[in-house]
Amino acid sequence: MNSKLGKTNALISYITIIGFLISWSRHSDNPNPLSSFHLKQAFGVHLFYHASSYLLNFYTFLIPFYILYVIYLGALIFGIVSVRKKQKSKLPLLGDYFQKWFTFIK
Repeated sequence: MNSKLGKTNALISYITIIGFLISWSRHSDNPNPLSSFHLKQAFGVHLFYHASSYLLNFYTFLIPFYILYVIYLGALIFGIVSVRKKQKSKLPLLGDYFQKWFTFIK
């Protein structure tokens, strides 16, 4: 049962930043290695997207926003597929850093 709950928490974390917060609170009650891994990855993806979007807000052209959004959706889909396969696949380029930086997620 705990592995199914971990998989559910991991899936919820990729949906939105609110989903991440819900999943993190559920994870604190019943920690699971799979959900812990994916919580770190999802938090990194959401944080990177929102910080980049805020910085691009001062840029007047829409093309960088579209590129950023496509990268964001691609990262979310990559994470969701990884959860569905019950794998701990790190995101390309930043996945290693997310695991090192977000050690507060146990």
